[in-house]
Amino acid sequence: MRGATRWPAFFIVGAPRSGTSWLYRALRAHPGIYLPRRKEPHHLSPDLDGGTVAEGGWRVRSPKAYAALFLGARPDQRIGEASTGYLASAVAPERISTLAPEARILVLVRDPVEQISSLHARRVAAGVEDLELEQALDAEPERRQGRRWPRRPVFMPQAQYREGARFGHHVQRYVDLFGRERVWVGLLDDIAARPTPTFHAVLDHLDLERRDPPALGRVNENMMVGVPRVHAILHDPSLDVALHRMPRPLRPIGRLMVRAARVSARRAAPRSRVPSSLRDRLRTELGPDVEALGAYLDRDLVALWWGSTAETEHLGEKLRQDPRLDFRG
Repeated sequence: MRGATRWPAFFIVGAPRSGTSWLYRALRAHPGIYLPRRKEPHHLSPDLDGGTVAEGGWRVRSPKAYAALFLGARPDQRIGEASTGYLASAVAPERISTLAPEARILVLVRDPVEQISSLHARRVAAGVEDLELEQALDAEPERRQGRRWPRRPVFMPQAQYREGARFGHHVQRYVDLFGRERVWVGLLDDIAARPTPTFHAVLDHLDLERRDPPALGRVNENMMVGVPRVHAILHDPSLDVALHRMPRPLRPIGRLMVRAARVSARRAAPRSRVPSSLRDRLRTELGPDVEALGAYLDRDLVALWWGSTAETEHLGEKLRQDPRLDFRG
């Protein structure tokens, strides 16, 4: 990574589908911050790289290309980077520490059951998940051994949904390496209910002047497959290979055209509810981790997220359908 004089001073490391896109856009509007136009380079999490042609279309694998992301920063700006895979990556914390030992870390989390459901829905809409939610969860042991992967496998190690949702465990890994004072942890619930104070807390953590967050409207809303047959054609692996084999000058145009077609094949729609039996099973499995994270934050997250069926369903419905609260990222 020689040739670069400045590296990020802070990293938004995840979790996926927990408000990171909202935070990225809000911070990018701050004059004292430089965040690359390209969110999610994932350069520092090579352990999550599935090695596919499709993934090479958006993952920044080259050290030179990664360094180039930050060349546009002014001397007076604080540089940042945002890749949601860094939270669960086994190697990203150490790589971030090596690259930027004094970096500040920003983590956003949410009810892990809702996060799993949201991430799964996003992957289905993106054409990189072929199984229904419960089937995908049941397939995790085999997927860890390289079996039952989708026909278009992208970022497959992250598709171990349960492991990625062990937020307490992953936060502790960053705290152990960077120290508690340099790791900020926020909740999607707080962005939804109190966006301005939450944003101010982030700026305080980064030692930057307080500014109110911009009015962003919908950010990274939930998407569903439109016409399944068209969706399948546009996400066929052979199309990724064809794009990769295009002459280099034409490749960006081809990728833009295919990306636009894929986006048009999806539609915004509320996410389906997690079946109660599956929801209860996941709560049992993830409960100890939620309690540990709650103890770290000195907040009763079990009560906040799962306190009562009525309260939990009400909050989940608001986050799924109310455009003013649609901060998923």
